[in-house]
Amino acid sequence: MTLSRRIQRSLRDGQMVCVDRTWAVRFGRQGQGIAINGAQVDVRVDAPPSLAQLARLEEARSTDDMWPMLVSQDGMLVASDGRVSEEDLASAIAIAKEILAKRRARAQPSEAELRYLTDLQSAGSALLDRLPEDLFFPKMGPVKASRQMELPDGMTGEFEVRYEGVADERGGWLSHAERSITTRIGSSEQITREVWRMESL
Repeated sequence: MTLSRRIQRSLRDGQMVCVDRTWAVRFGRQGQGIAINGAQVDVRVDAPPSLAQLARLEEARSTDDMWPMLVSQDGMLVASDGRVSEEDLASAIAIAKEILAKRRARAQPSEAELRYLTDLQSAGSALLDRLPEDLFFPKMGPVKASRQMELPDGMTGEFEVRYEGVADERGGWLSHAERSITTRIGSSEQITREVWRMESL
């Protein structure tokens, strides 16, 4: 099979960063479960010219440590724990508070909302670090969770996480899945979106 992942992140100036990766993957029996081995076959990073150096670093980054992955008999990734939970959101908020504490003294009042929004997005991106536990055999259904936090200067921020995986009708394995992290302050928001797809070679 081929497995692809696209991550899109909106920037505060309205531009986007998009990272596309594709792996060739093989499924094999391992004990009572399934071992999935993969090798990256393509990577592409689209980013504004000002982020060209970071784009080159991302393109050169190895993903070998992702593999192998183990899937249990019921189709869940072993040791993934990739559920959207209140604990995950609380962790993102704790990271955001730490970032904001370092940034606050440097933020000008007129820039505060955009700066805080960018910092919240950076903290929320950590929610994508763990793979959805039903990624290869979707079965959990749509998931949504949100959490608010008080920000300096009397503002309120919000994290919202959505996830939905769709199984192939013939085999029950992944057709496509989408996970998004939305950060909001007032009427302003930024979105990080992740889309997975799997197809036969």
